Amino acid sequence: MDVFAWSYKDIPDIGQNITKHKIALYLDAKPVKLKLQRMRQERTLKIKEEVWKQLDVGFIKVTHCPQ
Repeated sequence: MDVFAWSYKDIPDIGQNITKHKIALYLDAKPVKLKLQRMRQERTLKIKEEVWKQLDVGFIKVTHCPQ
């Protein structure tokens, strides 16, 4: 019970060196737009719910990519 985090509220002070994800990009690479992939409504709602939970506790944050 003491080893696992059962919710995102259980791990507010985890270090960024463990959780930070960085994607290395070439500076001269052009963005590629992928074909839209549709999901079932119930799956989409569960994904949105999970993302909002992570945003609310500060586990993830919104970033903006340069154009």
